[in-house]
Amino acid sequence: MTEHSQAFVPEWVRVEPERVLAFAEAAAPPDGGFAWLDSAGAPVPERPVETWITCRTRTCSPLAVAQGRDDLRPRLEHGVAALRGLLHDDEHGGWFASATAAGPVADHKGAYEHAFVLLAAASAAAIAPTAAGAAGRRARGAGRALLG
Repeated sequence: MTEHSQAFVPEWVRVEPERVLAFAEAAAPPDGGFAWLDSAGAPVPERPVETWITCRTRTCSPLAVAQGRDDLRPRLEHGVAALRGLLHDDEHGGWFASATAAGPVADHKGAYEHAFVLLAAASAAAIAPTAAGAAGRRARGAGRALLG
């Protein structure tokens, strides 16, 4: 975006991406995935990790990394790890709707959740490689692995 075009962009549009990223900062529980957050951005520990939330939260990371926020690369990798582990059905393929460290909570595999997995994989494959170096190539490889 040029300096001239910036003048026509409302202030809230320029600051909203950082607000969203800051809101989700505490969303990564140690067991994997991304947590349901309350209205203040605090994790709700009694809720399982849900595939659609993990994918939506994870999709913001490569967008930010592509804009130079390399500090968010671990968040991207955390989400990919959950989609390859905690939420993935290694026996039959696909992704569970939700899970905890103990296993799947909702073991159905819906189109809604899988659509978000595709979005997460596509952003890792298409956007993260624009960041320099081997880490971008790793993200692209993870996206391809998720798309299988």
